[in-house]
Formats: sequence, structure tokens, C-alpha cells
Amino acid sequence: MTFRRIKWFSIGTLIGSLLVLALSIPVLAQDNTNEEPLISPDTETVSTDATATTTDGSDAVEEVPEIVPISAELGNETVTDIDSDVEETEVLGTTTFKTGETVNVTGTYDNDVIVAGNNITIDAVVDGDVLAMGGTVTIRGRVEGNIRVMGGTVNIEGEVAKNATVSGGWINVANTAKIGKDAMFWGGTVNIDGEITGSLFGGAGTVTLDGIIGGNVDVEVGSLNVGSKANVTGDLKYNAGQDASISSSATINGETIKVDPATATDDADTVKKDDSNLSKQIGWKLVWWVSNLLLGLLLIYAFPKCVKGTGKAMFAKAGHSFLWGLLVLFVTPIVLLILMVTVIGIPISIIGFIAYGIGIYLASIVLGIALGNKILPKMENPILPMVIGVTIIYILGLIPFLGGLVGFVAALWVLGAWMVYIKQKKEAQKEMKMEEKEEKKPAKKISKKTDAKKKK
Repeated sequence: MTFRRIKWFSIGTLIGSLLVLALSIPVLAQDNTNEEPLISPDTETVSTDATATTTDGSDAVEEVPEIVPISAELGNETVTDIDSDVEETEVLGTTTFKTGETVNVTGTYDNDVIVAGNNITIDAVVDGDVLAMGGTVTIRGRVEGNIRVMGGTVNIEGEVAKNATVSGGWINVANTAKIGKDAMFWGGTVNIDGEITGSLFGGAGTVTLDGIIGGNVDVEVGSLNVGSKANVTGDLKYNAGQDASISSSATINGETIKVDPATATDDADTVKKDDSNLSKQIGWKLVWWVSNLLLGLLLIYAFPKCVKGTGKAMFAKAGHSFLWGLLVLFVTPIVLLILMVTVIGIPISIIGFIAYGIGIYLASIVLGIALGNKILPKMENPILPMVIGVTIIYILGLIPFLGGLVGFVAALWVLGAWMVYIKQKKEAQKEMKMEEKEEKKPAKKISKKTDAKKKK
């Protein structure tokens, strides 16, 4: 087995094993029937009736203004919670979230669907995109948008109108499947028996192609097998250490191009150096992964209320969070540059840029924590959800283009949600102080009346 085959097989198996291990752990924590409010109990108040005694001795009932927490105030967004031992569903604006140990998605959805769990089956008509993360993911029915799937085992058996991006240990595109545009795969073993209207890209330890490809094939593999039913309209280009096994009955209308990594350079020492550099890169990626886990551990224990409140605001006020995120992400650098021009504001500007960079970096970790809490919403110990969520976000961050997109969305969403949380917390504290003042007024009147009786 060549080094290239080992590399892709290991990457796919690692992704699959992490998800299977993480998402197959049963939810042992008891059901939390009372969802914690977004604003912590020491700062949040609710609507109550305050009874005060007037100067004439009668009771007067005064209504204290109601303070609505973010978890209940949704604006134009609606939330539907279905709490059970198996599945939890939330609809936020134009997105449906489903999480649980076993999740079955059926029916018709006119929005995007995001699913996380151990065993996932999507047998529905989805007008938007599908994002699924699980131990075993099966997609049937029809998806009008794109699919982005990460799992230990991924089965695509239905129709996808646009692109498919899949990462997993074992990936199978059945002969009933049809992908309307391009497909991109990363995994240990990839089997393509269905139809891909566009081109096929990706890398895997073993790729078996026995379906229809309307465009080109460009893959990096350990071994490539092309079956008798394979039909490639464009070129077949593969990067491998060994020749592909191509059936004589296969149809390849374009050129068949093999890129041999061992002979791609004239200097064999360069190949060894590249392998050494790859090992170093993998080592550093593991170091950064552990560092992110340690930072996540620090956040959930050093700032538990802030992290939890920000995470809840991300989903309860998703629209507001993104708007605030745009403001923070793009206006902050402009303000800091203006301060730097004034010379006097240079120290503040430098500190601001440092805090700005730290916030952007920590945003991906906070997003991972929030995602982990969504996957295991009933887990009392925060460590396991944090590890799962941060690991998933970190792996997504390693994928070209998609990683940059995830980082941008994380910064936008998390920084905005943090602003929403701070704003709501200050409003709650202000209302609480007003309530305390209202409660003290009757007490003063009673005190004056008592003093007057004593004088008589």
C-alpha cells in the first residue's frame, strides 16, 4: 500500500472514527424540562405583580414591566421545540435544525435543513440545502439545493439538484443517486455507482467508479478502479502511485491522464522531503487541534455564562446576530484606524486590534461549543459537547475554501451574538434596578406612617 493511499485512507478513517465515537455516545443525562434562560438568573427578571401598601392602608397592585429574555423574543423568527429521547427539532427563520441519537427526516421542507446525530436518514423533499453530520448518514428523496455531509458512513441514494460535498470513512453513491452538478469527496473508500452530471473531484484511499460522470474526473487516490458501467464524458485524471484498473467495457471520451507522485519530480530526495513536510504539517495540525480544545475548556469554565448566553443568542436571535456581526466585523477596523490617525488614540487602537484578532480567532471555538451543545443538548457535563463541536469545526476549517467560509461565518455569527447577549443583559439589569426602586417606594411610605404613629 503506497504512502498516498495510506494518507487518504487515514484521513477518511480519522474523520469517520471521530464522528462515530462522538455521536454514538448515548445521551445519559436526564431531560432538562426547564430550559435555562439566556440571561443568567442573577440578572434576569420576569413579569410579576408587586403589591404595595398605600398611605391609607389599602393594597395597591402595580404591574412591573415584563422583561422578555432572548430565548423567548424571536422577532420574525419562530422556534418549535420537540423534546424527546430521540429527536429535537427547531425551526429558525429559513432553517430547520434536527438533532438526536437517531434522526429521521421525512416530508417536505421549503427551507434549509441542518441535521446532527448518530444515525441520520433524510428521506424528504428539501427545497434548500442540506448540512448533515453523523455516524451514519443516508440521503434519499430529493434535495433542490446543495448537500454538505460529514460522517463515518455516507450513503447517497436520492437526487441532489446542485453540488455534493462529502467527507467520511466510507462513501457510497448508489445507482439510484443523481447529482445535478459537481461532486467533491474526501474519504477512506469511495464508491460511485450513480450519476454525476458535472465533474468529480476529491481524494480517497480507494475509489471505485462504475457510474456516469458528465464532466471530468480529477482525483488523488491510493488506488482507482473503473468498472464496466463507467461512462466519463470528459477526461479521467488521477494522481496515484499505481496504475488504475480500468475495465475494457468502460467508456472514457476524453483523455486518461495519470500523475505519478514518485516521478513527478526528478529528484527523489525532494519526494522524501515532501513526505517529511507532510508529517510535520499533520503534527502541527494536531497541536493546533489540542490547543483549540484547551481554549474551549478554558472558555466553558472561566466564562460559562457568557459562552452559554452567546450560544443561545446565536440560534434564538440568528438574524440580529448576523446584522450585529456585520457591524462589528467591518466597522471596528475603520474606527480603530481613525483612532490611530489621531496619534493620541494609538494605544487604544493597538489594544483594540489585538482584542479584535483574539475575538475572531475565538469565534470558531465558541461556534464549536454551541454546535456541541446542539448535538448533545441534554448532556450536563459541558466537556464532551465542547470536544465534539470544536473538533467538527476544526476539521471543516482544514478543507480548502470551505475552511475560510466557516471561519468567516463563525466570526460574523459569534461576534454578533455576543453583542446581542451583552445588549439584552444590560437591558435586563436596567429593568431590574427599576423594579427594585419601585419596590422600595412603598417601603418608605410605610416607614413614614409608622414614624407618625409613634410621634402621636
